[in-house]
Amino acid sequence: MVFTVPFLQYFGGIMQFPYTLGVVAIMKNEAPYVAEWLDYHLNADVDIVYLYDNDSTDNLKEIILPYVQQGRVIYHDFPGDYRQIPCYHDALQRYRFLCKYLAFIDADEFIYPTNNGSIKDFVEDYFKEKEDVGGLLISWVFFGSDGEEKADFSRGVLERFQKRGKEADYTCKSIVNPRLVFDFYDSPHEPAFLNGVSDKDEFGNTYFEKNKFSVEKIFIAHYAVKSKEEYINRIVGGDAFYKRRENVTENGTIDMEVFNFRDQNDVEDTRVYEYYLKNMQKILMGGG
Repeated sequence: MVFTVPFLQYFGGIMQFPYTLGVVAIMKNEAPYVAEWLDYHLNADVDIVYLYDNDSTDNLKEIILPYVQQGRVIYHDFPGDYRQIPCYHDALQRYRFLCKYLAFIDADEFIYPTNNGSIKDFVEDYFKEKEDVGGLLISWVFFGSDGEEKADFSRGVLERFQKRGKEADYTCKSIVNPRLVFDFYDSPHEPAFLNGVSDKDEFGNTYFEKNKFSVEKIFIAHYAVKSKEEYINRIVGGDAFYKRRENVTENGTIDMEVFNFRDQNDVEDTRVYEYYLKNMQKILMGGG
């Protein structure tokens, strides 16, 4: 049976979803960062995180165990090379009818609604009465190293790095209605939607209609470099998308051009960290 878009939307409208908003992420050796990343999103009203572990050799599984026991994280062991797109395919097949909306992001990406409200509320409000929209496009904003050479794991990423670029990046990630997505193309930035459906930004523009990448209402704070030491360690170690990063040569030399581009420290911006602290405090005070 072939489902039309209106049928799927109507069907989705009457379904009782166990979860409204979920996050799908594949991680490789992200143990120093995962607790902060989970706390940030779960305390901002993300209902569930589907975490795929791609051959981690650190204590990632040990750190996320309490979240798994609380029912806030679903853990998948997902070994092998080039596994990010297969991970997304697997999550769509498993969870498209269990979760009303799915965000596909990485462990160095933090979704930030600039009204400081619930991420879930923002997403639900965005999708109201948008029959031809299958996803919310959210632009990256790079937060740089702030000159840090060495890793400092005594503090979280959000506290350590509070300077960003002046403008949003052209790259986006999407929060999607998974019943309108049949797969991803060759990039984690490109969901493949049913005919007649696309993803659009906060003002209703498609990727190719954008004259400027807007971050007025929502953006993804992307901590892609952290300190120089952390960046180099990540590049050398590879990740779930690349077996060897594209800027590592055959003899192991690292081209720092990508680091230099993403190491953007033009504007001090404490909002993401303050949002995190506010939500943590709310939970500690019993308001979550």
